[in-house]
Amino acid sequence: MKQFSLCLLAVCMLALCGCPVLTKNSMDNGSADVPSWLPGKWCELDKDGKTKDCHLLKKGDKKGTLKCYDVDKTTGKAEATARPAILSSVGGKTWLSIYNPEDDMSEEGYYIFELRKVSNSEFLLAGIKEHEIDYEATPAEIIAYLQKNKDNSSIFDPSETTTYRK
Repeated sequence: MKQFSLCLLAVCMLALCGCPVLTKNSMDNGSADVPSWLPGKWCELDKDGKTKDCHLLKKGDKKGTLKCYDVDKTTGKAEATARPAILSSVGGKTWLSIYNPEDDMSEEGYYIFELRKVSNSEFLLAGIKEHEIDYEATPAEIIAYLQKNKDNSSIFDPSETTTYRK
């Protein structure tokens, strides 16, 4: 009975908290240049300003591409494998599509965030609400949705806005 209660609690938390939108496709192959300030080690901050997880961003081989390495909390070293990330420009804004491999919690695909520069040492990632864009949406459909909603702040989930600092 205790295990059932824990499973039910986990399902309820996921249903209430949600996740940022996940799509099968990225919106393009990199239509925005990687700005010179973006590569480097970035740490995610919690709501109290304390460091949670860190990531190393390296410029990829093609325009608008990044490699995102998770940094081990204990050693401070970047993991050996990277997740691809793609910078796109839609509606005068910069968007980040970051690849997520399939796991127990979600399907394989791309999480889509608006990248908001605060300074050369700080940026925000604002996640679009879950289910705002269909998982099967084509790149053209994703771009059309973002273009149509470029000034609509209600598409973002406030609980999915994260601050990163160098």
